[in-house]
Amino acid sequence: MAYGAAAFLSLGWDCLILTSGELHPAVQSHPGCKVISLPCREPTTFAHGEKLRLISSCPPIPPELILEHSADADVAHLGPVAGEIDLPGVLSARSEIVGLDMQGILRRFEPDGVVRLEAPEWAWEAIESVDAVHLNGEEARALTGLSPREAARRISSKGCLSVVTDGPRGAYLGVGGEEVLWAPPLTAEVASDVGAGDVFLAAFLAGLGEGMTPVEAFCLGLSAASHSLEVVGPSILDGPSIRRTAELLSASLRTL
Repeated sequence: MAYGAAAFLSLGWDCLILTSGELHPAVQSHPGCKVISLPCREPTTFAHGEKLRLISSCPPIPPELILEHSADADVAHLGPVAGEIDLPGVLSARSEIVGLDMQGILRRFEPDGVVRLEAPEWAWEAIESVDAVHLNGEEARALTGLSPREAARRISSKGCLSVVTDGPRGAYLGVGGEEVLWAPPLTAEVASDVGAGDVFLAAFLAGLGEGMTPVEAFCLGLSAASHSLEVVGPSILDGPSIRRTAELLSASLRTL
């Protein structure tokens, strides 16, 4: 959640983060950030190599805590990476706008920790209960069996906004099961792409929380993700620059 929280903070939002373990100092020490850290023997950790492998993980966050701390929030960003939020946790979120990143829902783990993608039986119920969903292209295929474009359309037919970010192939915004908008990949000096999806969803939700249209929020998310590629680790980014870039992006969108 450190990357998503950094995006909210960069855009002038205050954050309450419910997590296990400690956060990156740049986020945890920010005056706009309050952290509730649950005890966990070892933080969720992955080994990056030819295949992603889970080293250690924390148990799911109790649904009653999600309910308690989301009820008064304008936006809830649910960002599990290894099953830290289960279906009761998703259903307990009560903010005005609830967004869900599907990566931690779709990941399954072999006995040696190697990650594979497989949708649980309750994946679609979770999708139907939130306002916005984010997946990458590989996750979208694992969930739907469709191309990223058609996956965005299919997912948005369930009543939520859907975004599929597909790296060098651009990104897709699905609205109402009918319209799909495509954005070309943004040019950036890539220092690291870790956390870019988290940054995108956080900025997208921030835009919706500020009253932006889905298209405007989509552009804000794309701009924030692009800026995050230029730094390593969770970072407080230049919010005004993110917003200026977002205003220029709408001209590059295409309806499919």
